[in-house]
Amino acid sequence: MKLTMKIISSEQMREIDSLTISSGKVSGKELMNRAGVKIAYECYSYVRTYYSLYFKRFVILAGKGNNGGDAYVAANCLYEKYKCDVIIFSISPVDKLSEDARFYALNLNSAIKHQVREELNESDFLQGDVIVDGLLGTGFSGALSGVYKEWSEFVNRINKPVISIDIPSGLNGTTGFGSGIVADLTITVGLPKIGFFINDGVRTTGKVIPIDIGFPEEYIDITKSDLSYYTLGDASSFVRRVPCDAHKKSKGSVLIIGGSKFYNGAPILSGLSALRAGAGFVTVAVPAASGISSDCHSLIVRKIEDEGSGVFQSSSLKEIMALIESHDSIVIGIGLSQEESCIKILETVLESNKRTVFDADALNLLASNIHLLKKSDSFVFSPHPGEVFRLAKAFGLKTISNRIGLARKLSQCLGGILIFKGNKTITVSEINSVAYLNSTGSATLATAGSGDVLSGIVGALLANYDNDCFSASAFGVYLHGKAGELAEIDFGTRSATADDIIKYIPKALKQISPFS
Repeated sequence: MKLTMKIISSEQMREIDSLTISSGKVSGKELMNRAGVKIAYECYSYVRTYYSLYFKRFVILAGKGNNGGDAYVAANCLYEKYKCDVIIFSISPVDKLSEDARFYALNLNSAIKHQVREELNESDFLQGDVIVDGLLGTGFSGALSGVYKEWSEFVNRINKPVISIDIPSGLNGTTGFGSGIVADLTITVGLPKIGFFINDGVRTTGKVIPIDIGFPEEYIDITKSDLSYYTLGDASSFVRRVPCDAHKKSKGSVLIIGGSKFYNGAPILSGLSALRAGAGFVTVAVPAASGISSDCHSLIVRKIEDEGSGVFQSSSLKEIMALIESHDSIVIGIGLSQEESCIKILETVLESNKRTVFDADALNLLASNIHLLKKSDSFVFSPHPGEVFRLAKAFGLKTISNRIGLARKLSQCLGGILIFKGNKTITVSEINSVAYLNSTGSATLATAGSGDVLSGIVGALLANYDNDCFSASAFGVYLHGKAGELAEIDFGTRSATADDIIKYIPKALKQISPFS
């Protein structure tokens, strides 16, 4: 599988940068200018999208190296092109800056306020400020100290939106370790760095947007990586045209097996999201006495014999087996419960070898009955971190801090596709050497039922794209994240519910592809 955008180490990125400059293809000064101009665009776009009611001024913190040079170029562009109010606090006088950074500092528009400071004070900041962190780049390693430590701690304390240039100051782009600035957005130059997706980097980088400043493809091609950043390019190339003679069966059918007297809403969320993700028809199979129903007339709710228990029983098997046979894909586990009577339902689905998403209680039951597992590249396992650790324990795996390494090991044990849910979700498979790290998402998705929505989306894609379950899973994760981002624009990160996220799936699809 071709990597669309590689994820690499800081050292590899510096090598690409060095080869580019030493070859004479592009000068370091020109690369800095390109970076600063694109950083300015992303800063402006970000605040217009997410902070339109709040934003008034950019406060740019500039270090003495090339990261600071990028900051000076961005400041000039934000002021001159985007007409933004800008102030720069620099950690170093101009004559102590790196050569390229000094050039752009000396050519700064004279109307931009520029102060060399030893410390920052709360009185320096106003309501409506957005901070741009240009203190330290990927060349830094170790622990912050002195003025860098003081400024980083101040930025984290003052509670303003933060945009980091290339990398949050203090973070190691290779190991992901480092307690420095916590960013809401990281605009990284060239390719994304592995440290953004592991250890402290998962928490401190926020949204990650890579910018292309023209590094030659020949140097990128020779850079080795088995990690890929799943972006809009991957997503748009995945979606295919719906034929004009399509019918509901050609668009795929999804069976949701779940729900119980303990959990009523979860399987309905999965069913609705499957419909919005493009399934031709969706059946939600629930225990008859569970009390589950749906206000959506497009969703088929089948009440399965449960002996009045509100939980699936052995007597439920006959009806469920017939439904499995008549549907293209299955989602199992949403609200299922961990009653012993549900084990036989899980075993029946495993033996069917249908394209299936295993989530929630299906994963918990599997962790307690690992002997039931049948390996298949048609199976997608979608655990959150707690479920990952339970499964890892069942297989005797050490729960290492490197979640990418843990995801790879667990996918090998499961023998299928693993979606390790969370910030910067990982999609990995035993039979694919490449792991995808997702580029979309938002804290908006941290709400009850969000995982049920993801499972419904992936279930719909498995029904529709039967020849590549891995790509369908990665796309489903991207689509789910994009819907969360759109919900964030209207609701913020606190107020959206899973029901709201479902409503943004069609809009997300339309932004991704003309064939939505």
